[in-house]
Amino acid sequence: MKLTPCNIFNNFNNFNNFAKPCIVNNYNGYWACHIKPDWLLIWRQNDQIKVIELVLTGTHSDLFKG
Repeated sequence: MKLTPCNIFNNFNNFNNFAKPCIVNNYNGYWACHIKPDWLLIWRQNDQIKVIELVLTGTHSDLFKG
């Protein structure tokens, strides 16, 4: 399955296998998954209005600086 915004939203339960809630820094309430071994995509999802917002992409060190 390709990692696209539509696939993230429409297949969210399947993405739970590799998508994890972000609980560090200011990303509480956001989701993250690996696109490549050290490259992440972070998004926020609103199930009520069926919208996802692609927020950030980058390496672990880029995204999770203290």
